[in-house]
Amino acid sequence: MRIEYLSDHVGDMLEDSRAQTRHKIQQTNRWLAERRRAESELRASLRSSWWRRLLRLPSRSERLSRQRIREANRHLEAVGAARAALDRQNEQLLAGQHGEEGMLEALRRELTDEWVCFAGYRNGKGETDLLVVGPNGVWTIEVKYRGVTLHTDGEQWTFEKFDRYGNLVDSGHAADQTGRSWGRQASDPAEALRSWFERNNYHPSVRSAVVIIHDRAELGQIQQPGVDFLTTRPSELIGAITKGKASINHSDQAAMEALVRRDHRFHTDRRRQRADKANQPRNGQATSKPATGHKPRFRSRRRKPNR
Repeated sequence: MRIEYLSDHVGDMLEDSRAQTRHKIQQTNRWLAERRRAESELRASLRSSWWRRLLRLPSRSERLSRQRIREANRHLEAVGAARAALDRQNEQLLAGQHGEEGMLEALRRELTDEWVCFAGYRNGKGETDLLVVGPNGVWTIEVKYRGVTLHTDGEQWTFEKFDRYGNLVDSGHAADQTGRSWGRQASDPAEALRSWFERNNYHPSVRSAVVIIHDRAELGQIQQPGVDFLTTRPSELIGAITKGKASINHSDQAAMEALVRRDHRFHTDRRRQRADKANQPRNGQATSKPATGHKPRFRSRRRKPNR
């Protein structure tokens, strides 16, 4: 199987998350240094005013030092919580990257060079982990590396996580930060891609799949998941991909592959342009003060005398 990397969304998110982690570490070091300085000044203040301690009369410098210590502790607590959240995010991103690599390797072993897998394909409805195009059709594949039990009921995708003793330790919605379920992360790009093919007079079967790759992943109560295939075994998905007779000839497949690249470039450039536009200052935006730096002068009205 041929592999073509269109983008590395997970890698970009990992790099951004690591940069934020480095920034939080710098903030932690700064507040630790500030707290040490405040503690040193507090000790010096207590030594110089021993009689105030006897009378329990704190000096001004002592009060300021204690205030600085409390402020440093508050900031350290907030930064620590942010670092913990970033660590969890990094762990999830690394797990997702591991899952994608495992699924990609399984596809590479089983599919011939008649097939091509695009990694990181993006269109107007989102980005899918893997997009497989071959003689039997087109598949958008969302890969999750989670040791959970998955339940689906239409748009509602939920998960439960159990420890090795069978105790429930976590549960929640199986969705991204925007609220899209794992199923929609695969089916929405598939629908947009099908529409793009049809506008260019190609009508292949475009199917969507979600694969949960983990030794402890299980499927629970599954009702109307909204995707064409849902499994915890990569081999089952590969069997579904290769099932049936070839319906796409080589020239049509090459044309559809070119359409995939073109569509991805268009939406990637469009997303970048929107981000650049959002970061630019708005023209004609009113300022809070006049350009001259002086307060505006208003002519006062004279009050008419009462008749």
